[in-house]
Amino acid sequence: MLYSPLQNIAATLRMLMLLTLMVLAASAAQACPSCKEALGSSDAAQGDVVGAYFWSILFMLTMPFTLISCFSFTMWRAVKRANAEKAAAEAGSAATDALSNSAMARPEMTHV
Repeated sequence: MLYSPLQNIAATLRMLMLLTLMVLAASAAQACPSCKEALGSSDAAQGDVVGAYFWSILFMLTMPFTLISCFSFTMWRAVKRANAEKAAAEAGSAATDALSNSAMARPEMTHV
């Protein structure tokens, strides 16, 4: 099944919005410039720096697997849908062929 131009435009706009969101969020995701000072001091007001590093490392390690998994799932779903549409089209054409063959086998009776 081919997508309509409107669906293609909507998909493109979604991708552009996602890309824009990622670019805007990049500035917030940059490393903190005071991490070196926070590690050097034992001040409780600096917060749990070790915990923060733990979570940032955990995030960085899991993000590639999450992205690959999401991409793989999306591709699997697209292939599954395409196969289902192909099977439905083949079933529809087989049913149409069967109907036309049965109509040819028994011609209509005409009354004269």
